Amino acid sequence: MNVLKKYKYILICIVVVMLIGGLSLKGKEETNEFVIFNTDTEEKDLQERFIYIDIKGEVRNPGVYKVAEFSRVFQLISMAGGSTNYADLDAINLSLILHDQQVIYVPSLLDELPRYSDSNSDISVININSASVNELDLLPGIGPSTAQSIVDYRINNGPFIDLKDIMNVSGIGESTFAKIEDYITIN
Repeated sequence: MNVLKKYKYILICIVVVMLIGGLSLKGKEETNEFVIFNTDTEEKDLQERFIYIDIKGEVRNPGVYKVAEFSRVFQLISMAGGSTNYADLDAINLSLILHDQQVIYVPSLLDELPRYSDSNSDISVININSASVNELDLLPGIGPSTAQSIVDYRINNGPFIDLKDIMNVSGIGESTFAKIEDYITIN
């Protein structure tokens, strides 16, 4: 009993500290926060989106193809089995970003495109939805920076639906449109 009296105060202190510690922990209950994600929405966002493109002309397997959104013309040609020996790949923009319901025509080296006489040179009809900067630069009144603006506009806004839509491009007004109208197409 003597030993118990000797350690009685130490035991009481330990019990008090434990009670105080337990009470302070009880006030700070641990909480687990759960964040619930809508997995259906996330899976759809993570899944690749697809578009449908019709490719015609000088490719081995013309037809309608399901391609990943933001695919390019050269990728579509590859999916279609590649180009034929008669394909005029210089006549199209191989880096063009594809858009749903678009038709891509790969012309033949044997195709005769209509030409219009200009005082400076002969200019063929240019597809403003697929032409390269160099091709657009051939148009009367269109310089390299405006040609680049046309390509940038097309990338950011999709293909031109109407010829007059080209006037939405910075630097092309009615007078410039009048100069190029006979030399451009959207098909």
